[in-house]
Amino acid sequence: MAFTTKSKRTLSKEIDAVLKDVTTPNVNGRTSPLINGVIAGVTDGKSTVYLNGAGVKDLEAGTPIDVNNQMSMFSCTKSMTAMAILILYERKQINLDIGAGSYLPEIDEIGMITKGQVNREDGTFITPPTRPKYPVTVRQLLLHTAGFSYGFLSKDYLALQSKRDIHINVLFPTRKLFTTDKFPLVHEPGTKWNYGHNTDWLGLIVEAVSGQTLGEFLKENVFDPVGMTSTTFKLKSDENLIKLHRRKKNKEVVLMELYQIMLEPEIDMGGQGAFSTVADYLKFIRVWLNYGLSPDTGKRVLKKSTVRYAVKNHLPPGMGVDFSDLGVKYPKGWIPDGFTLTGNAYGFNNFPTGRPKGVLYWSGLGNLYYWIDMENQIGGFWGSQLLPFMDPYSLLNYAKFEMSVYDALKASKAEKKRTAKI
Repeated sequence: MAFTTKSKRTLSKEIDAVLKDVTTPNVNGRTSPLINGVIAGVTDGKSTVYLNGAGVKDLEAGTPIDVNNQMSMFSCTKSMTAMAILILYERKQINLDIGAGSYLPEIDEIGMITKGQVNREDGTFITPPTRPKYPVTVRQLLLHTAGFSYGFLSKDYLALQSKRDIHINVLFPTRKLFTTDKFPLVHEPGTKWNYGHNTDWLGLIVEAVSGQTLGEFLKENVFDPVGMTSTTFKLKSDENLIKLHRRKKNKEVVLMELYQIMLEPEIDMGGQGAFSTVADYLKFIRVWLNYGLSPDTGKRVLKKSTVRYAVKNHLPPGMGVDFSDLGVKYPKGWIPDGFTLTGNAYGFNNFPTGRPKGVLYWSGLGNLYYWIDMENQIGGFWGSQLLPFMDPYSLLNYAKFEMSVYDALKASKAEKKRTAKI
């Protein structure tokens, strides 16, 4: 639904105020801003409704944020890789339900571990990993039911990835990560939902099937056709990049001292590797909102029927998105959300912000959050580069941002109803 002119003005003022508040230092006794910098954007089905930023991209240099600044997309990359897989699926170059080893044989060599099988002191296996009963499928990789995990979710993964081969790090990716030593299965494929490196494997499958790097394939088939001119997997310079920051235990925000994101990694990681701008990502959201068609260029990326199929929940009954291992406490009556073939979760709950059930959503490690509301034809993106993930100040202000959008939508509907009566 299109916002009215009046509601757009109100929306802009409200979001501007949120951005100013969280990025202004020396307020209410703060020694640093709550967040160094944020770029937020809202889109309807046709075009960008709101785009603005506040704060600085580097607290030490004090360089002001610009809406054209790029940032590491982290897991917001996943939906792009899912779109690449769906393109190959449409072309009948990929079957979602046969073993992924048909396209990438090394995935069939990955062993499975169980609790207590990894020595967490030195990152070695106490007993050898076993072979899973069934092969991993592309569909399972899309849905995060294949059995792969992440170091921040699995203590076994953390030990395997940090206790040995200290030069091998998921933030500085190489092909050496894609082995049982680093990326084992933690359960039988297809038996539960478990967030992990599944989409990174999908990136390698895209490369194996297409003969191009993931970045090259996406540029040719998504980025260029959609007009996403600032989206890439490799950067020559960090001049336009918002730097990574972190929140200290005393709540102060500081520039990351130990590392920044690798600009030209050895491989394009399908689950975390893209750099982009909020403006570009809004263009990408519009492709989903328009069921495969880019309203910015008029070019079709996916068939409408493919997107209609992909945006549904594809998890079986009794299986749902679960982050209780991260300490997430779900409210009483919460229905576990589903997961789609688009790299996004499917919401089964109405949110206090006004976001209804049926919305697609996901996030990225640097406290990036977005949603895609197909029914109301709106989407939004909150972009920052702040660790750790699920920072409470980021979540609170993202919720304010999202609430402002749905308040504006509600006001627009009411205004149009009044006008229609007149």
